[in-house]
Amino acid sequence: MPFDWSGVFDIDDWDQVVSVLTDDEKIPSTSTFEAIDTGALSGTYPKMIRAIAGSGVVTNIDPVATATPVQDAIDTIHAETADGGGTIILPPKRVIDESTALTGAEQIDIRGYGPTVSEIKFTSDGSTTDDNGFEYGTTGFHSDSGGLFNLSLQGPGVQTTSGSAIKFTGNHRGLTLDRVRIAGWGTSWIDTNGNKPYEITSTYLKLLNAGSTGINLDTCGPGVTFGVVEMTGSQYMSGPAITGGQGNTDFQFLNMGGEYGTSSNSAIIDLKNGVWNTVRIGGINYEPNAGTNASSLVRVGPNAGEIGPITLRANASVDHIIGIDGDSAVIKGRPIPAGGTVNVSPVGVLSDLTQGRGARFEGPSSEVTNQTGSSLSNPVYCWDSNVT
Repeated sequence: MPFDWSGVFDIDDWDQVVSVLTDDEKIPSTSTFEAIDTGALSGTYPKMIRAIAGSGVVTNIDPVATATPVQDAIDTIHAETADGGGTIILPPKRVIDESTALTGAEQIDIRGYGPTVSEIKFTSDGSTTDDNGFEYGTTGFHSDSGGLFNLSLQGPGVQTTSGSAIKFTGNHRGLTLDRVRIAGWGTSWIDTNGNKPYEITSTYLKLLNAGSTGINLDTCGPGVTFGVVEMTGSQYMSGPAITGGQGNTDFQFLNMGGEYGTSSNSAIIDLKNGVWNTVRIGGINYEPNAGTNASSLVRVGPNAGEIGPITLRANASVDHIIGIDGDSAVIKGRPIPAGGTVNVSPVGVLSDLTQGRGARFEGPSSEVTNQTGSSLSNPVYCWDSNVT
């Protein structure tokens, strides 16, 4: 039985209300409601970059109307908010061309719709190492922080002399990187550049094709944490895929493919140079797509922290999976040559160790060789015996 509306709604009363409304009140104009972009109905909306300042002001920027749309969005937020805080949202399915390095984003979140659908393409000719992507931390320490989320940073090209996708120009604090793809940079993917950025957090990075080094952490500060890093090197790399690791630096897992060029002259992951580095790597899968020869896949220096299980896949050839070149390293997992070639031994001792501060390897002594040419001042402690 149909519901009886007679006691709830009187159509005569409604007719009386409508009869006194103006035409604009009956059919609201665009002055009453915001006009809808036709793209919202065709599936291509939004087309604009949205700059949302901390003050609440929202500005739309057409990415094809300017050569610097993302920098314009950053500048707009600074103009509207005293502390420079805010959020920039990139449109999906658009490649955003940006002609210059981006500065002033220390306290701004820049968000896309995913690394495969929101891309910032840096269009400089890559002729100098000043042709960077993002430059963070111009002066001093920043108490607040921003980040990059769900987007790609495409550089001028791996064979250019361009700079880095992310370069620190000061001691920036608290950068967050979440589902970021970086590709095509002549110098490196990330470079601390002699500064001490700290409290950097990354959940997932996909890194492709760097021309010199990969991640340079020689001078980073404490609290630098990377989750899963998927890394594909290039034949043009002349330095390590990861270097340094000063402060407390953690990598949850490294999945490494591609080629690593002449970085094979020493180590592909070189943790020797940190001054007081405590680096922890949860695990490594090394699976190059072409033959790569290296003295060590990982070279650990003083206070290198903990290195987890390492799997050496086909096409990889190393003298040692891990080379110990300093005190206090802890090798927690046995390196596994699963299809790869180990020319000397899974673990090699590359320098004499300081008395009382030797390294520890949670594996048999038969997998460790002394490459120093002299007696160790302190042994590497293994699970079955000491190596002397």
